[in-house]
Amino acid sequence: MSMLKSIPKYVIESPERRMSFISNQFGALGIKYFSIQSTFYDHFPTEFDKKESWVKSKRHLSLPELGTATSHIKCYEKIVSTKIPFALIFEDDCQIVDVDELDKILSLVNEMDLDQSFVVSFFTNVANLKISQKYDSFLFSVVNEPSSTVCYFLTNSAAKALLKTNRNLIYVADWPKNSGVEFYLAKKKYIVTDLVKSLISDNRGSTNVSSSERFRLMISIFSGIHFLVNKKYFKSYREYASILIVPALRRQIIRIFSTVVPEYGYGVKLQRKVWSIKNYSRPTSNS
Repeated sequence: MSMLKSIPKYVIESPERRMSFISNQFGALGIKYFSIQSTFYDHFPTEFDKKESWVKSKRHLSLPELGTATSHIKCYEKIVSTKIPFALIFEDDCQIVDVDELDKILSLVNEMDLDQSFVVSFFTNVANLKISQKYDSFLFSVVNEPSSTVCYFLTNSAAKALLKTNRNLIYVADWPKNSGVEFYLAKKKYIVTDLVKSLISDNRGSTNVSSSERFRLMISIFSGIHFLVNKKYFKSYREYASILIVPALRRQIIRIFSTVVPEYGYGVKLQRKVWSIKNYSRPTSNS
């Protein structure tokens, strides 16, 4: 457990409200960590712009989702202010399935270029994946961003980028669009979660949009009407496309030519090998 013990760890928890499974596991293993108090809102914070959030995220965020985003931002602020080069972040409702195996993969992660801005997630419910060109032996590359923030490793530069991009709580949890952060997913699931009642799950239904509304929104986005009506929220059309158009197209293409990753379930799909960059031959100038 040398790596797990030596890497700075932040646990987002509220022991007075519910059990912190990961802190109990760390306690039994004699592992120290930094505790970050979970954030709970009973009204929308002043820095949150509902309209901008809707325009850029295509969702109406709930108060628990904003609380989660704020909790992760607190972790990033700590990492940046203390100049920690990298860290692990856990939410309280998770447990490590195999501590020794997680320690092994953390040793491999520690050999990556830690000056780069990247995140390695150890759990997800939904993600579009492709073969990692550099780290194929233990990681997938994530197209766009994965879902779920229950356990992940990030570098200091990634913390800075995520903090800057989601400073005004525009996006759900802590994966803002267009942050410039490279996302990876461990090939093996090392974490179990949903061990206690989820406030986000309980409240998400109240913020969902109807299928017809979502269809109209997508037509508006791809036709450019969404941009013309909401230009003030974007620096340029290029930024608009990078947040709303390119990720959607990339995601759909990957999902058409992909297979389910059994380790993670139906929502996690990997680009078929025949379609990977590794197997694509670029025509030469003489062809």
